[in-house]
Amino acid sequence: MVVITGIYMGYEYGFICGAFTALISNFIFGQGPWTPFQMFAWGLIGLLAGLLAKVLQKNIIILLVFGALAGLLYILVLLYYHLYHLYQKFGR
Repeated sequence: MVVITGIYMGYEYGFICGAFTALISNFIFGQGPWTPFQMFAWGLIGLLAGLLAKVLQKNIIILLVFGALAGLLYILVLLYYHLYHLYQKFGR
């Protein structure tokens, strides 16, 4: 949904859709200190989909590769959150 919004409605709406999707879903699944990182990651995926809209619309293979790379980007952002939190919890 976030990628489709970014592609067809523009990068601004893609970012907003991604950020609010994470926020609203966490009302159901539970808010936590990870929520801003999820919002940023999903928003960034929507933003990138909007910026690459013309390329993503031309070829399904490129869209599939973008989806895989977007998943990796999401994992990297949340991995940063977890490593940052562990560092803060256990100190130097």
